[in-house]
Amino acid sequence: MLYHLIKYISRYVFLKVYLHRVKRVNWDKIPWDKPLILAANHPATLLDPTLLGSYAEKNVHYLAKASLFNSNWKNKLFRSLHMIPVVRAMDKGEGNKIGAKNSDSFQHCYEVLKQNEGIVIFSEGVSIWGRQLKKLKSGTARIAFGAELENNYDLDVYIVPISLNYTDITRPFSSVMMVAGEPIRIRDYQIDYEENSSATTRKVTKLLEDRLTENLYLTDGRSQEIEIEMISGMYFESSFHNLKVGYQLKDHLDWQKNVGHYIQRLKEEDPERLKFIRKQIDMYQASINIFGLKDYAFWYKNQNQLRISLAMILGFIISPIFLWGVFHHYPIYKSVQKIAKKLAQPVESWAPVMLILASIALPLSYWVYASIYQHFFNQGLIVYLLSLPISAYTAGHLWYYYKTRGIQWRRLWLRLRHPNVYKQIEVQRNKVLSLIDDVIKTYEGKEI
Repeated sequence: MLYHLIKYISRYVFLKVYLHRVKRVNWDKIPWDKPLILAANHPATLLDPTLLGSYAEKNVHYLAKASLFNSNWKNKLFRSLHMIPVVRAMDKGEGNKIGAKNSDSFQHCYEVLKQNEGIVIFSEGVSIWGRQLKKLKSGTARIAFGAELENNYDLDVYIVPISLNYTDITRPFSSVMMVAGEPIRIRDYQIDYEENSSATTRKVTKLLEDRLTENLYLTDGRSQEIEIEMISGMYFESSFHNLKVGYQLKDHLDWQKNVGHYIQRLKEEDPERLKFIRKQIDMYQASINIFGLKDYAFWYKNQNQLRISLAMILGFIISPIFLWGVFHHYPIYKSVQKIAKKLAQPVESWAPVMLILASIALPLSYWVYASIYQHFFNQGLIVYLLSLPISAYTAGHLWYYYKTRGIQWRRLWLRLRHPNVYKQIEVQRNKVLSLIDDVIKTYEGKEI
């Protein structure tokens, strides 16, 4: 019951509030009628399992590191959410503390697959905050072959690569594209496995890694990721949070991927030119930072003042909804956050504990609010209750709206009060754009 409640709240409340857009690609090609292992990359600790579990079209179970189950109450709670403890090679000794054995965990996975359900595995073994893919562990393939072997290859297990591409996981209202790769049918490797199990396990693991990589937008590291995001945002004058009409999430991810390739080509062929461009970007960034500006404030510089003013007036008109949402939900959020931090040890368990607490606290708080309201007012209870989730959703998105509009007004203030400084910043920005344009003309259309 708790599993289904959390799944419903995650998909229709948490993900709707926290993410701007969720795009599923090739979801219809997943054989949902078969026992499945959904094997994904793991850039975001909480969001990844929440996304996969919420949008999976069958019950799924999650492999999670054993140290998360380090107390009786967490052990019972996480198991009720279909989480299965697994002892990673780097966590030797953690399993002994809670009595977890991988042999038992693998057997649990076999039973799950035998019941025609699904398993979510993050085959890297760790969560990497960024667009990188670490070498995959062999556990995914071992579980799949183990389940088939125990059932004489009658289960027909599939491993489905799921590539998770976030636009910017460092901030809320990001978007994500989940791409299902070509499923790997374990039965097809039965003869190979019987001849050489170790080599076949490695072969399937490598195939999984290749199919994940095919649909991932990878970078060399967080510093390059920030650089790509800024360059593509400046040049396109649009971001994943503000998609231009006619462009899809994939278009922007493709664009960023190309920018990454251009940077790599420059690094290899003309490092001095790349160094100069980076210096100009740093100088421009330092200039706007002095005045608390972001580059996106200049994306709207050609809009007339009336349009910007009307947008601000609209924001002021709907501000009561924002305040209503904050008034009712901010105390809940802070209380849940404080309790979760006290309960969650190790720190990695903080996110799932907070989500579970929020799933309990939110309906409980709404019941308290309804009781108080009914005590003072004789009518309008249904309207009041409906206003709570609506205002929560609206407040979350208005927070980002007010933040961006505030920075745009800061740019207008700079333009009016310090026109010479403003012109210098515009000159810097145009110089950077010209340099980026030259790089694109150099490499666009050439084989990468």
